[in-house]
Amino acid sequence: MICPLEDKVLVGTSDIRLSEPDEAVCTEAEIDYFLGMTARVFPGIKVDHAHIVFTFSGVRPLPAADTKTTGQISRDHSIKSVEPGAGIDFPILNLVGGKWTTFRAFAEQTTNKTLARLGRTRQSSTATLPIGGGRDYPRTTQARAAWIDQQQGQSGLARPQVEQLLHRYGTLAATIIADISQNRHNGAAQPLQHQADYLRGEVTYLVRTEKVAHLDDFLLRRSSLAMLGLITRPLVEELATILGEVLGWSAQEQQAEVARTVDLLAKRHRVQV
Repeated sequence: MICPLEDKVLVGTSDIRLSEPDEAVCTEAEIDYFLGMTARVFPGIKVDHAHIVFTFSGVRPLPAADTKTTGQISRDHSIKSVEPGAGIDFPILNLVGGKWTTFRAFAEQTTNKTLARLGRTRQSSTATLPIGGGRDYPRTTQARAAWIDQQQGQSGLARPQVEQLLHRYGTLAATIIADISQNRHNGAAQPLQHQADYLRGEVTYLVRTEKVAHLDDFLLRRSSLAMLGLITRPLVEELATILGEVLGWSAQEQQAEVARTVDLLAKRHRVQV
């Protein structure tokens, strides 16, 4: 897989069997494989280790299979039924596989099987239901400009700020923009000192509403800052201060979070700050 990610490129994946998922990291052998694959696909583009800004590794659980390699195991999801018996009075539907990109189809297939067993018919479908920031998203250039104009007029934020928030969060940005506007007196509309594309109020909103408990929660899972290679030591320390204000961390706890995050970035993601 080679696909664009903002102004970067995401390259993957590999098929390595692991017995300890918590120890998964992108190895040198995998990096060499990815670089070689990129060279074969795009022989005119020179990419080497110096171009890497971030690495990560996840483990996909696969069904048991009698195959020679992990690459031969199906990635499709499936539903395995266990009929009543052996002391169980009801059928059990075991859901095997599934992921973010197939969750809706998988859920519908599971519902269909359940409805069939209950002798019921489907009353509604989620096939065309927009998700999150895709709900009421402005689809044309004109509609997008109108959406931005409306939000800018209501909030007083600069147009580039509104545009960036729409790009990042879709129409969920409206809620974030309103929150920033309501907290302007606390500096919510101010850009971060060490990453001007993010607003202080944007960060505090995510910390309050997205169950952020640690600094790396924000950097790795509530934003794309790390994945896009935008992490610097000053930014890590600035974010620790902001998170500390929201979560009630002491100065010592803030520094502990910085140390923990810097160590995690280096050991698991090859990011040195």
